[in-house]
Amino acid sequence: MPGNNELIKQLLKDLSDRTAIAQKSLEILKEISLLASSDVDTETVQELILRSLEHADLFEQSKPVLRALIRRVGLFPYLDGTELSVRDQLAYEYHRPFNMGDEIVFHRPQAAVYRMLLDGESVVLSAPTSFGKSLIIDAVIASGKFKNIVIVVPTIALIDETRRRLSRRFGGQFKIITHVSQSKAERNIYVLTQERLLEFDSIDEVDFFVIDEFYKLAPGRADADDERCISLNKAFYRLYKRTKHFYMLGPGIRAFSRDFCKKVKCRFIIETYHTVVSELYPVQPGTDELQSLVDLCRSLQEPTIVFTRSPSRATSVAKALIAANLGIVPRNVAPAAKWLARHYHRDWHFTKALKQGIGIHHGRIPRALAQYVVRQFNNEEIRFLVCTTTLIEGVNTKAKHIIILDNMIKRQEIDLFTFNKGALHVCR
Repeated sequence: MPGNNELIKQLLKDLSDRTAIAQKSLEILKEISLLASSDVDTETVQELILRSLEHADLFEQSKPVLRALIRRVGLFPYLDGTELSVRDQLAYEYHRPFNMGDEIVFHRPQAAVYRMLLDGESVVLSAPTSFGKSLIIDAVIASGKFKNIVIVVPTIALIDETRRRLSRRFGGQFKIITHVSQSKAERNIYVLTQERLLEFDSIDEVDFFVIDEFYKLAPGRADADDERCISLNKAFYRLYKRTKHFYMLGPGIRAFSRDFCKKVKCRFIIETYHTVVSELYPVQPGTDELQSLVDLCRSLQEPTIVFTRSPSRATSVAKALIAANLGIVPRNVAPAAKWLARHYHRDWHFTKALKQGIGIHHGRIPRALAQYVVRQFNNEEIRFLVCTTTLIEGVNTKAKHIIILDNMIKRQEIDLFTFNKGALHVCR
């Protein structure tokens, strides 16, 4: 309806202005409630609620209304369980996974997938990056139903991230195996790329398996690596021979083979549910791309990722940021920068960047250093993280902005599917 469209535009404008919110917070929530009761799509209403949550401190006097809206769209992680009515508390507790502690609560679609898996169904889930697909893996492990679990991830960087996450949470209950040289224990979680999985002859018992980035099973994509696609299919069928219970996850897939789902008896779920709001800002680069990038970065205070097409390009970008003195004075990485100067070289651009709170992440950087800068970026010790595809593919960060400087991966233009994984700022 045209009236609703105008109202949505006005609400979006008001929710970008803290003064407007402070003056009419209750009126804003009233209008959102009316939209939620109309034929406006749920995604639009949810975006308005998420934008309201960004300024939750200004809705203090109308908090019960905001809580009701949050519950209505199933955003239970945004609720404070101590402030709820008995009815809302019951709904809140229903969305809490088993054995995951008091701090973990699922949103509505997340809880639905989790319960399907615990009920013995196999699920192929296509959902946005912010959905929390990996947290479902942790919750299934925590349920205690399975002794031997295999998780197939696309990159070594993701092996490292997943191993660290699972070791912190399950290190005392499971042995985390990432390499063929490790012996197995009574309870095991294997975290492997498809190539490493195919090297194993000793994975006999599998109770449950996970394949991340499942769309890479399909050949013929523009960005497809045919050899890796074949390896991933071999890995899937090897695991499927051992157990029929699996969970495959990936972003933004709109269709999947019906024959496959029928043959292997799984449920394909498409979710568009978002827990964050993204905005796209096209930026004209002008005659000097790097200078335009520097000017853009100068205006950004929050943690920012800069995506580049190659290691050499990442080096050029890092040097430009260093020359412009755009980083921050890091509190806790100074000892690491001194160690690098002593053991590598004081004039290495990686060392100079780290001294200024700028990180670099690509395939030519030693893996331990690449892991270190990601940790410090998430700790907000590093403001800018310059990367290639080694970081973009699946590694979780706390970036507020993503600048896509180059629209190419391996000399091919980024397609809409890849772009929709979450660009917030575009420099080309």
